[in-house]
Amino acid sequence: MVSPGGLKQVDLDELALNFTAWQKATTKVAQENSTLQVQVRGLTKQLQASQDNERIRRDEISVLQGLVDKLQGTVAKRCDLEDENMQLKDKISSLLAEMDNLKQEHAKELSEASRSLQSVKEEHREQLKQFKDNTAKLKREEGALLQQTVQQKNSELQQLQKQLEDLEREKHSQIVQLKMAYDTKLLKLQKQTAALQQQQRGPSSANHEIFRQKLQALKNQSEQEKSALKRNISELQQKLNAAQHSHGLKRRKL
Repeated sequence: MVSPGGLKQVDLDELALNFTAWQKATTKVAQENSTLQVQVRGLTKQLQASQDNERIRRDEISVLQGLVDKLQGTVAKRCDLEDENMQLKDKISSLLAEMDNLKQEHAKELSEASRSLQSVKEEHREQLKQFKDNTAKLKREEGALLQQTVQQKNSELQQLQKQLEDLEREKHSQIVQLKMAYDTKLLKLQKQTAALQQQQRGPSSANHEIFRQKLQALKNQSEQEKSALKRNISELQQKLNAAQHSHGLKRRKL
């Protein structure tokens, strides 16, 4: 509404209505704002809780990721182990097959060795039998030869015994003959000495010198004959001892 003076007049009613509407709108806005603030605080709390939950979830996810990594590593190791087990199984199968082949070859070789051993045993048995037969034959031959040798040695021993007895008789006879010759020569020497002594009683000094020389010559001859006789007796005794010693050695050998 416009006044006559040209001023715009205010409609109080309308103004009151507008103020009331504005006041209502403000109150409504304030209420809505308060509600929104409450909602905002609730949403903020929810956001904080959600952020806390998200941080917890992240931590859990990190832990789970670690577990997953470990599980993946374990799975990878298991896969590797499975591959290795497969390889080992293949190797075991190959080794088992090789072992079966070796068993068959060993059984074959054992069978051949058994047959060869049996053949060797038979051959050894035949050789042992032949050796025993040869040994028995050789013993019989050696026994016969030994008996023949013993008989021959006994015969030789008897001959040696006879030769020894003959030699002893011969040596004894030679010794007796030597003693008799010595006694004869000694008696002759004694007679010559007595004759010379009778001649010594004469007055001639020349005869005395001749007698002394003859007596000395007879003494020297007597000593030489004694020495020769002793040597002959000693040689005969040594020969007799040597023959007896040789005879004793032959008896011990037999």
